[in-house]
Amino acid sequence: MEKKVRKAVRTFLIENDKIVAIKYKREMDKEYYDIPGGKIEENETSIQASIREFKEETGIEIINPEYKGNVIIEYPNRIFDFDIYVVNKYKGEPKEFEENYSMWVDIQKLIKEEKVFPSIEILKHILNSEEISLKIYCDENHKIIDIEEKTEMTEYENYLQFATEIAKEAGNIMKKYFARKDISSYKGDKTIVTLADKEINFYLIKRVKEKYPTHCVDGEEEQFGESKYVWVCDPVDGTAMYARSIPVAVFSLALVIDGVSTIGVIYDPFTDNMYTAIKGSGAYQNGEKITVNNYDLEDMKSVSHFDLWPEADYDISNALQELGRKTYFIGLGSIIRACTCVASGEFILAIFPGTKHKNCDIAATKVIVEEAGGKVTDLFGNEQRYDRSINGAVISNGKVHDEVIETIRKHLENKNYNK
Repeated sequence: MEKKVRKAVRTFLIENDKIVAIKYKREMDKEYYDIPGGKIEENETSIQASIREFKEETGIEIINPEYKGNVIIEYPNRIFDFDIYVVNKYKGEPKEFEENYSMWVDIQKLIKEEKVFPSIEILKHILNSEEISLKIYCDENHKIIDIEEKTEMTEYENYLQFATEIAKEAGNIMKKYFARKDISSYKGDKTIVTLADKEINFYLIKRVKEKYPTHCVDGEEEQFGESKYVWVCDPVDGTAMYARSIPVAVFSLALVIDGVSTIGVIYDPFTDNMYTAIKGSGAYQNGEKITVNNYDLEDMKSVSHFDLWPEADYDISNALQELGRKTYFIGLGSIIRACTCVASGEFILAIFPGTKHKNCDIAATKVIVEEAGGKVTDLFGNEQRYDRSINGAVISNGKVHDEVIETIRKHLENKNYNK
């Protein structure tokens, strides 16, 4: 019988020589502690689950938890797939709840007495290494039977490696054509397309056919096949800038599975910055963990991006005017490049009114920004699929999202151009 796999998080709040642990009241007679964490809910990233679960179990608001790796804990009848986070910034102190106490516990005492079973083993690895990748086998009483270091790449890691290889080659193509005066033409909708767009799109389809023949491609310039596994690509975002020899343009690629953006890669060949994410595993810039900022709209440090054009299905100009009284808006020339600024904390917000076939612009952004702790929805705060046209997008640090959505709703009728 196949074991049920539960995706969950564990978060280790460590300060000096102490760690926050919890003890369940039903087990007060036992010398047993646990580490805060729990199930990742539907439509929730692991970093969002980390923050939510920690607050629910301890009363503490943690800030910018850092992803440390993955641990599989296998019991006789079930499997837990844990994303592990470590944090040292927080607000509040441990509290007592109806079902459990939370408290600061001396780390060395915890390790010496081994009262948290698998979690103590995870803690040891956290203290001794930067990243962890373990598989722990336990009996029903949480006693460890065996421990393995995981070395093989997962399926999603293989997808990400493939996507970054494509991105690097796309960057080479973009640089090959950059600053040439004969590379662009106009499409029927009066938007620019370049030789780089076409060559990158063709290259992606060729590689997907070779590597993943059962998958399909939804490129901005060309499509191939039908599948629930869709490689959604914008070969050159910021084409108007690129065609005028202004180096503000990026390549974007996402693997969308059943409508959910699962793997994301955005590459800026002019700065050699590669932004990557696997759903549930954090967001990275050149291998370094990134997180969104925590600014409010009216914070003097806040900077936001907007896209606006007359033919857009939504006229967001009035909403921008109202929001512009609070935050400083700029038009960067590339919505995707602007979204990487949200993911890495330079911007707080980007607003995008695109609809028809504009999933190509937001698919990779969705997973990267949310894995960095931000939020991405349609213009009205709804989740949406990324294997089809979208209903615009609001991309934010999460903190300002509801306020922005409320403002947009005041000025727009909630039409859905995908129905």
